[in-house]
Amino acid sequence: MMPILVAATVLTISTNSMITVLLPDIGRSLGSGPVALGWTVTGALLGLAIGSPVYGFLGLRFGIRAVLAAGLVVFTAGVAIAAVSPNITFLIAARGLQGIGAGAVPTLAGYAVVTVVEPARRGAAFGLLGSATGAAQVAGPVVGGTLGEFVGWRGVFTLAGLIAVPLAVASLKLLPRRSSTETSRSIDVAGVVLLAGAVSALLAAINLWGQPTASQRLIWTLLVLGAVAALGLVWRSRTAREPFIPPALLRRRGYVPACTVAAGALGVSVAVEVLIPLQVSDLRGLESGVIGLVLLPGAVVAVAVAAPAGRVADRVGNRAVAAAGVLSMVVGVMVLSSTAGSGPIVIATGMATTELGFVVTAVAAQNAAGRSLDAQLASVGFGLFHTARYLSGGIGAALGPGILEARGSILQSWNPAHHGAGANYADTLLLLAPVLLVGLTMTARIRRD
Repeated sequence: MMPILVAATVLTISTNSMITVLLPDIGRSLGSGPVALGWTVTGALLGLAIGSPVYGFLGLRFGIRAVLAAGLVVFTAGVAIAAVSPNITFLIAARGLQGIGAGAVPTLAGYAVVTVVEPARRGAAFGLLGSATGAAQVAGPVVGGTLGEFVGWRGVFTLAGLIAVPLAVASLKLLPRRSSTETSRSIDVAGVVLLAGAVSALLAAINLWGQPTASQRLIWTLLVLGAVAALGLVWRSRTAREPFIPPALLRRRGYVPACTVAAGALGVSVAVEVLIPLQVSDLRGLESGVIGLVLLPGAVVAVAVAAPAGRVADRVGNRAVAAAGVLSMVVGVMVLSSTAGSGPIVIATGMATTELGFVVTAVAAQNAAGRSLDAQLASVGFGLFHTARYLSGGIGAALGPGILEARGSILQSWNPAHHGAGANYADTLLLLAPVLLVGLTMTARIRRD
């Protein structure tokens, strides 16, 4: 079972993250600017954020095997359409479909571990999934840049689809039909609609904020609608007989802090992975293949430390490991901000430090969330854990380019350590540090074990 879950995790996450290094090529091919390109990342993350918790309920009702295979089929359709997209709007829609399909994987993988794997082996299983998640997120841009040099950005999507098809077939043959004998719950359709409305309105407002020609009235309308939907979701959770978000889930010790830490880390990581390829392409004129080389040290470090980080977390506790990871990310983004516009070696060093911290944080946070859940809450718990992560990732992908455009062609950075070209990139990266500091305070509240 675990090889299938790990392979599906690596495929779906790396396919989502590798697009960041391809953004300059996509922009030139389809004639799109940074904000529209940011939507190609946000579209997939939006699909993931909405789809992840729904797959938890579907897996509980129809079994892991059938639902995971169905998700991979939807994912395949999304990447196939992306490969032939004639314009940026078509590509954004295809990426959304890809994200909806990919949402099955992280939720059902975590659910399978809680309900199928023996308690004594769950820590190792969560460490393996967390390692695959972090390593794929970081290595994706490197793989994407390398493949993009040989087959182009359309070919990258085509290859992902060709891999997903046999993986879907294998999941039907090798995964358990049902994870447990637990009685399935009915799906709270109203709760799903309210969650989707809140997430969609928030991400749309953030993306429109980055467009100079966007209507301020529309942005505020979307924010109000998102807030109303969020309040409606809270009310629904308190009054429905079987709510989409059970109140008991949010009371589980260490669960909400683990979600917060994981979400902040992914949001910053995605923002960095969007900004750095744009920066080195804009200021240094690098092509996708060379950009991939700039990101390579970070990917190598991430892959190397992912599995050991899981083992260390099992020995010394998730709290300490998560705090160390967030601190590494703080150092990394400050280096990237202070050296924006510098040569590839300097940027690669900052990226390696940031991605090292991200992988360590991701492993510890997922392990902590898993230890907070039992079989009764595992399906929806992992779904909402990943919803929080992908919502934050979507915000990072949207806010990064938006702030970049808002800072325009300024000459003086807010960061006193930065000098020379790239002040707008330096400021955008600098604003990521407070997000990480909030995450650092939350690590004190996640489960120690």
